[in-house]
Amino acid sequence: MNRIKKKFYLCFTFILAVSMALVSGCSRKDGNDARLVVSINDTKVYLDEVMYDIWQMEQECSRMALYYSQNYNEDFWEQDLGEGDRKVMRDKIKEDVLEDVVRSHILYDKALEEGYRLTSREKEECRLRAEETMKECLEELLSVTGFTAKVLAGVYERELLAGQYYKSVVDGFKLDQEEFTKGINPKDYRQYDVETIRIPKLEENQDRESDDNYSLIGQALAAARTRGSFEGLVEDDQSPLEYEEFSFICGDGTCDEEIEQAAAAMVKGEISEVLDNGTSYIIVHLVDNSSSEGYEDAVESAVSNAEYKAFDEYYDSIKPQYTIIINDQVWDTIIMGKTTIFD
Repeated sequence: MNRIKKKFYLCFTFILAVSMALVSGCSRKDGNDARLVVSINDTKVYLDEVMYDIWQMEQECSRMALYYSQNYNEDFWEQDLGEGDRKVMRDKIKEDVLEDVVRSHILYDKALEEGYRLTSREKEECRLRAEETMKECLEELLSVTGFTAKVLAGVYERELLAGQYYKSVVDGFKLDQEEFTKGINPKDYRQYDVETIRIPKLEENQDRESDDNYSLIGQALAAARTRGSFEGLVEDDQSPLEYEEFSFICGDGTCDEEIEQAAAAMVKGEISEVLDNGTSYIIVHLVDNSSSEGYEDAVESAVSNAEYKAFDEYYDSIKPQYTIIINDQVWDTIIMGKTTIFD
């Protein structure tokens, strides 16, 4: 796995760990799909409940799959992770989904054991959220998943209570924030807030003098410098000029190298010359370069990672208290990437 792909996978696995919220249900046999997936002590978890986790993860991964296809021209789901037995990404994600189902039930059980309860207002909010989700779901999705308002309300209640338990445990950790953030240098996370106007070249490698689009962006540059901003320059949807505003940290790979280099050499409020990235002409307005948001995000991420690692150690200490039995006959039929995603 090359460096770029490895970076993408590491980012994905972190997103996976964070985004798979502490979800699932308890023992019941009603609903459209009552096939047992896993037993956790006396709690039985059925497929219509687990389908929520599958659906959420497939929605998250579908966006990543599109990104991966566009940038690497490969199937995200079929990435070979090099872990033996030709384990691919869809297998890894499927394992993680089931592990998160188990984890959420264990945390929910511990919350009840320690006296946690939802208020009537919180339960009502979960009920309303479930009804809203049902309205937004297509009939095809409801048919495949077996969702009902009752199932979803139960999922949301357990998600909320398990989350409260997670937070209470984490808040009890005596973590030294300075210790795991001391290596984060604010200079390395200097954030650049920019707005850009770009226009594609009429032909690749075409001379500027013969390219009408170069003339157009030159006119936009002159107007921008007169106004001191890009305001009002691209108001027509039919204009060949494309406006965008975004933030980046140098080296994070989120924008053109030409934009990074230009912004790093500019002062706040400055507008660049016309840049050429090989396929487009671009002008950049440096809106701000003093924001601490990038640094603060890095610190927050480091703190969250430390908390998550500490909680994992706690979870590993309580998990052996539970007997977990997976119904492979049902679970083996699930194919991640092909369950709630319809062509």
